[in-house]
Amino acid sequence: MLSMGMGVDSSALLARWLLDPSARDFDLDDLVVVTAMTGDEYARTGELMQQYMLPLMAAQGVRYVQLARAGQSDDCGYEVLSDSRRTSRMVMQGSRWRLRDEQQANGVVPQVASGRRWCSYRAKGQVLDWWVADEFAGGEYRHVVGFAAEEVKRSVRDTSYTSAARHPWYPLIEWGWDRESCLAYLRDTFGVAWSRSCCGYCPFQAGREMELLCERWRRDPAAAALALQLEVTAVAINPRSLLFNSRSARRVAIHAGLRHLVDQVDAEMAAQPWAVFDVRRAFPARKLNKDGPSVPANWDPYAKGKAPRYLQTLAVESCAEARALLVDQGGRPEGEHGLVRVWKHRAGPPYPSREQFLVAAPVGPVDKVGRGFHTVWANAQAAPGAELQPSQDVWERLIAVAVGL
Repeated sequence: MLSMGMGVDSSALLARWLLDPSARDFDLDDLVVVTAMTGDEYARTGELMQQYMLPLMAAQGVRYVQLARAGQSDDCGYEVLSDSRRTSRMVMQGSRWRLRDEQQANGVVPQVASGRRWCSYRAKGQVLDWWVADEFAGGEYRHVVGFAAEEVKRSVRDTSYTSAARHPWYPLIEWGWDRESCLAYLRDTFGVAWSRSCCGYCPFQAGREMELLCERWRRDPAAAALALQLEVTAVAINPRSLLFNSRSARRVAIHAGLRHLVDQVDAEMAAQPWAVFDVRRAFPARKLNKDGPSVPANWDPYAKGKAPRYLQTLAVESCAEARALLVDQGGRPEGEHGLVRVWKHRAGPPYPSREQFLVAAPVGPVDKVGRGFHTVWANAQAAPGAELQPSQDVWERLIAVAVGL
């Protein structure tokens, strides 16, 4: 089974196998190529697969399975978008779920949590695991992953996930093919520059590839627009959630010459229903010794731990009405997105500490109380140094106005 990410590495690997029988030790009848779709890939990725890879696979009768997550809950499982040895069409998104649905519902941009790219795990890793369990029913198989030669560390980490039935295999590392080798092979074979596979709002495509990102956004403005939209909601719920860490999607788009698109997205979002959200975070101190007892000596009051979140929708209004409601209560536009907030608590250090504000933002994020929130919130409330902004009676009047009481 080849996990086909549709990008440079896995495409070069598969193309060589299809065109050079000496590069493999199996019959193509025994190969199944599987892709789990996020639903938000750049349009160019689907075009390259449709034009070059599908004809090669179909000509040799290679089985190609296209999958997608079937809903937000794990109970929803997955859906099979296509399963054929003569695949003629890419199905780039499922009918029931796209990764953006998760980002919008949670009011976030893609994140790394516990060392894992959570978006990839939810949209791809889990889906592939579910399909494998159904397809192979516990039988042994070789799982081919297109890690390039410079990604040995990733292969070592991937090997640690291996079960008794799964035998991981990394042919590109065996061949000594790095990313440049894969790009060169695809260019020589197909005469095109193959694009990296990722969502248009992927935060991991910046860095050294910033100019490439700008070019991709210029070619695919719909992808750039979605990135801008997701960032507005994420920054509303968490002021620290710029898409590219220290750089906003807004700033990158303007740098790319897309100021007209930024203005267009602003106008479209302003025409949507908006809400006044009550946002709270409870920041515990970071534990110094995971194995030690839970006593103060084992906690660093100047380093924050993972903060559970509370989110409640107080009122749904037009954009102008939601912003005006908070301005009337002393709120002010903040940051480059100009989102209006009224703060009650600002987080420490020291920790535990708490953060709370009201903000006007587009409707989308779903009300939620994070696991352990109330306990950490109560601890933070009792901690010294919790900074109160409006007095409690002013704050209660503000909440009453927001909910129309």
